[in-house]
Amino acid sequence: MPQAWQKFWRPDTGIGLWHPETVPLCPTGHRNVHHYIVAKMQAVASKDHIRIPNNKEAQIAQLALTIWIEAGGSLMDLVRAGQWGQA
Repeated sequence: MPQAWQKFWRPDTGIGLWHPETVPLCPTGHRNVHHYIVAKMQAVASKDHIRIPNNKEAQIAQLALTIWIEAGGSLMDLVRAGQWGQA
């Protein structure tokens, strides 16, 4: 879950980083996760459907989006605010 998103919006349940869990990744893997988050966010912005590979980094990116939505966050609010999940 990008920390910038957690600072942009938080559920009523807490303050600060509300999803502080991290996933250990090498620098390239970290960048790949952000790449996939941006790709998904661009698809949301353009209302397109995209297919991303089924690999570890893509799954982590999808998990961040899922956690965000399940907590009550709006992907469109992120898009409008320019919070694309870039590192």
